[in-house]
Formats: sequence, structure tokens, C-alpha cells
Amino acid sequence: MLESYPDIPGYKGRDTSALAAEAIAPSAKSIRNALWSFMKTRPDALYSPDYLSSLLKYPKHSVRSRFSELAAKGLIEDSGQRTKNQSGRPAILWRVK
Repeated sequence: MLESYPDIPGYKGRDTSALAAEAIAPSAKSIRNALWSFMKTRPDALYSPDYLSSLLKYPKHSVRSRFSELAAKGLIEDSGQRTKNQSGRPAILWRVK
């Protein structure tokens, strides 16, 4: 069976997005699994991609999309709460569903 999003990285039409999805594909599953394994240990906590990126030592750009994949799989959900990310912009705080 051919895998598709969210089991493999997706992209939205642009050649640069397709190249980025292709480049991360070999490590996306292991990053997603590491994030999910950590989040399951504290299911009542709220998580931002930037926080887990720094904690687990993965690049932010690799982690943010893995959160979207976990949400698409129905494993995590938007808590409704926000924090500021490292750039000062609002960021979703996610929780285990």
C-alpha cells in the first residue's frame, strides 16, 4: 500500500515545498515518533513545537510539520491556548487527544 499524508510529509504545490518534503521524508517518521513518545509520557501537559524542538534537539522547521501530521492522525489537538514562539508570534499549545 502506498503511504500518503500524514504518514509521509506533504506539500502544497510549490516546487520548494515538494523538495523540502522529499528531503525530510527519510527522518520524518522517526522525528514524529520521538515527539509522540515524549508527549505520551505527560499527556496532561501542553506543548509547543518550539519547546519540543529545543528539548529534543531537532530543528524547529522539522518539528512544526510533524505536529501537523500528529494532529492529522488524530493524536494531538489544539488546546485553545497560545504562547509566543521564539520569533514572538502566537503559537498553538497542543495537547494529547
